Amino acid sequence: MNFLNYLLVALISFLGLIAGIIIISMAKEEQRPGRKYFMVTKDIILLLIIFFLGYYLKLISIIFVLLILAVYLLKKYKFRKLKEDYLVYSILGLALFISKDMDNLFLIIASLTFIYGLIYGAVIRRKSIKDNLILMLKNVGYLVVSIGLTTIFHYLF
Repeated sequence: MNFLNYLLVALISFLGLIAGIIIISMAKEEQRPGRKYFMVTKDIILLLIIFFLGYYLKLISIIFVLLILAVYLLKKYKFRKLKEDYLVYSILGLALFISKDMDNLFLIIASLTFIYGLIYGAVIRRKSIKDNLILMLKNVGYLVVSIGLTTIFHYLF
């Protein structure tokens, strides 16, 4: 895949987070009643990403899929009080990087990451703009992982 195309897709899929914050800012009254539905939908999308990675990559990256599943289960059951998914969002960047050579999987992962970002942005939105900017900066790990790994492998290998 062309490096510039990959870069644009990674940036657009990250914009889901920003779009989620903006959309829920316009419909503030929907954040509290919709929170439990957002959380369930976010979990379903994450499980879909794990399923598609496992389906398309078969045995090549079973370890990676198990790692994502382990992080998901730890987050879900061990660290329930954590509301922010910084680590999960960074792992989605790794999933995007791994899927870059398979067009179908790449589009699926990028689309699901965008939707995950929409919902995640709606869940983590804060009242002040400064807090929202800090939350976006905390999730830049997605871009660092996805674009950073691609840059390293593009120029070194």
